[in-house]
Amino acid sequence: MSGRDDAETNDSNYLAWVADNAVSITKIINGVTFTFRKAGSKGSALRADRYKAGVQAPNYARLICDGMVVEVGNAEQRLSLL
Repeated sequence: MSGRDDAETNDSNYLAWVADNAVSITKIINGVTFTFRKAGSKGSALRADRYKAGVQAPNYARLICDGMVVEVGNAEQRLSLL
């Protein structure tokens, strides 16, 4: 995610995958294809996000506080994993 210190989240087994404000993103990991996409008519695109307090002291909850959201949506925004 842009503007983020690599030391906050990186692990030797971590594979970075940024949503990059796209409607759909795909990544193949060990032969398995994962596709996230915006579902429904609400919102504009996918975007990476995080729970900042979770990755900072005293929590240091790396990797589990990262996530993906639908940008510019409302309570009805949805995404799907195929």
